[in-house]
Amino acid sequence: MKSQPKADISLYSIAMTKYREIPWPRIAAEGAVIVVSILMAFAIDTWWQDRTKAEEAHALLVSLRVDFQASQSHVEVWLAGNKRILRASTDFLDQLRNTGIDEELLVPIDWLVATIVAPTYSPTDSTLRTAISSGQIELIAEHAESAENSPFFSAILAPSGVNCCRPLITERHCGSRT
Repeated sequence: MKSQPKADISLYSIAMTKYREIPWPRIAAEGAVIVVSILMAFAIDTWWQDRTKAEEAHALLVSLRVDFQASQSHVEVWLAGNKRILRASTDFLDQLRNTGIDEELLVPIDWLVATIVAPTYSPTDSTLRTAISSGQIELIAEHAESAENSPFFSAILAPSGVNCCRPLITERHCGSRT
């Protein structure tokens, strides 16, 4: 009976030598496929995040453009009203100069209304305020270099050479626009 365990051991060692051969090329190939697939997943995730941020920045810029255009029309109405007040005031002062002390001064009602009812200006800046308070304005800063060549972006950041972007975007992106 003692010889049987030796036979079992020899069969076991023969079986172990058969399974001890490690298929290194196959393991290396599988490992490389796993590493490449993980790296591809990271690259796809980064691309998707960048794409999403770019879409959000574009939507923010479009919304800002709509607000700025509305504000521009408000400014034009305000400016026209103030020009009307200036004309009425100038006409009234001219009439005062040309009227003697003893003469009766006739003041047309439209002059009085024009000087009393002054237009007010309230900018449409809800998108800008929301973007600043939520930190979304940084989306524009992140995409500033790629969008900086667009006429719209340049018009928003520095119209007439004025550095208006300083409160909106970090110094790094617009410090050269002074």
